[in-house]
Amino acid sequence: MDQVAGPLRRRLLLAGVAAAVVAVAALAVLVLEFGKREPGPHIPSEANAAIPGDLLYVTSRNCVVRAPASGISSRREVTCLPPQEPIVALSWSDTNHAVYARALGNATAWFEVDLSTGVDTVRVALGDPAAALPVTVRSGPVSPRGERVDVAADGTVYLSDASTRRPVFRPDVEEGRFPWFVTWSPDGDWIVLSYDRDGQRELWLLARDGATVRLLDRDVRTPVSWRIAGAGVLPSYDLPPGVPAPAVAAR
Repeated sequence: MDQVAGPLRRRLLLAGVAAAVVAVAALAVLVLEFGKREPGPHIPSEANAAIPGDLLYVTSRNCVVRAPASGISSRREVTCLPPQEPIVALSWSDTNHAVYARALGNATAWFEVDLSTGVDTVRVALGDPAAALPVTVRSGPVSPRGERVDVAADGTVYLSDASTRRPVFRPDVEEGRFPWFVTWSPDGDWIVLSYDRDGQRELWLLARDGATVRLLDRDVRTPVSWRIAGAGVLPSYDLPPGVPAPAVAAR
């Protein structure tokens, strides 16, 4: 009997030790996974036909990109400029043209670009008195509907009106690493947010009720310009003389 029980006890002991090792390993994995933070929230990039209009924005390579807000067709680079001449302002002027400002030393030159060909036309040259004027954005966190957006330190996006302040979106971000407001859409239904993830800046499009969010692109930087036919262009600038103002086309 003891001759049988001895090997059995050894097998049970070995099985118990193996189970303990597996349990410890699994616990270690759980502890490591629990303590690990993702670099930022997952934002879907799928097309969404409900998002209206088109955007212009600047990549980290100092290129102007045209993209439909919906993502139902592909984005396209319009023009690229030397990195030592950063684009500091960008705005649609009509369906086929945009204006942008390039920082050149202590002055700012303005150009109009044909969005189909990428050909530039100088509107304010460096020698012009207007080149010394600062670039001023007129629009801000207040939407065309009169709602104000602000982002708390924990990343929560709030909308406020005359009587209420309510949270509409809470991305899963680390404390202090929050998205920031870029611009409203011209119809006041969408918000452009920017977020730095591992050294790359992302652009998010967020519905004003927080129900929908879409990743527009990565490795970008501001400025951004959104145009919706019949609603206009945002953000808006104090444009110097000679620079064409945005035209509002019919829907």
